Amino acid sequence: MSIRRGKLGEYRIIVELLKRGYNVFEVVDDNEGIDFVIRLPNGRYIEIQAKYKKDGYFNQFYMRKEPSDNYFFIFYWADEDHFWIVPSKEIKEKASYQQDGVWKNTYTINLTSGVQRETFKDYKDKWDLLEREVEKQVKE
Repeated sequence: MSIRRGKLGEYRIIVELLKRGYNVFEVVDDNEGIDFVIRLPNGRYIEIQAKYKKDGYFNQFYMRKEPSDNYFFIFYWADEDHFWIVPSKEIKEKASYQQDGVWKNTYTINLTSGVQRETFKDYKDKWDLLEREVEKQVKE
């Protein structure tokens, strides 16, 4: 996938977050794999790692930091125009993990068919998962 298409996917996710009223900031240096953050009124933030594909097969992506409550993955499947909003802790538990070889320490999610499509179906367009975490972080 080209960098240009990847950016288009990220911007599609940003537009959706902005439409939902979030205060979104793009991260210039994404060494930790964070593409953008949602800044909350109390100074806290939600970290977002964005993934975009035309075909719904998200392969060989890294989780460069430890999962946490305020760290989310948002997968955008362009052909279906749907989003999967997945807490990072769920990625670690449910995605396929490559322990060795060329793609060592990477995850894969196949939303097109099979077990993983079923496993991740509850995250499809589940913006309320993100909203609940935002509310929790604002109250703390």
